[in-house]
Amino acid sequence: MNHKRHISIAVAATVFVSLLAVASSVAALTALPVNASAGLGLSPAVVNFGQLHRGASATQTVYIYNLGSSAIRYTVAIENIPGVTASPASGSIAANSRVAVHILVHITNSAKNGSYSGLLLVSTNTVASGHSGVWVALDGRIEYKVA
Repeated sequence: MNHKRHISIAVAATVFVSLLAVASSVAALTALPVNASAGLGLSPAVVNFGQLHRGASATQTVYIYNLGSSAIRYTVAIENIPGVTASPASGSIAANSRVAVHILVHITNSAKNGSYSGLLLVSTNTVASGHSGVWVALDGRIEYKVA
């Protein structure tokens, strides 16, 4: 029995599986909003809470990806949609990592029927286009309907 051959096949299989995992991660990110110059990604691009009733609350999670080689600071802003908050609204992300941000919507008892949508704006202090200290942004959408 040739042990060298079995070891090289096992190593090759491990490398192949690792490459598949990286390829699938990269493939998944290509479908996301990505600011390539900043190395920033967001998933999912649309947070749809569906139909909610007055007095209801719901939470969904989005992920902010740092695709770069240095840690970054980020802030999350919610614009043009009532009753929605993000937590944590700011923080840092290690290089080649991601952070979970929880998006909470609370429908007040006085909310009017209708469809609502707004922006989920992610800003970061990464270097963009070779300019240090430039804040870059990436946006997604938040939607819900009150019935």
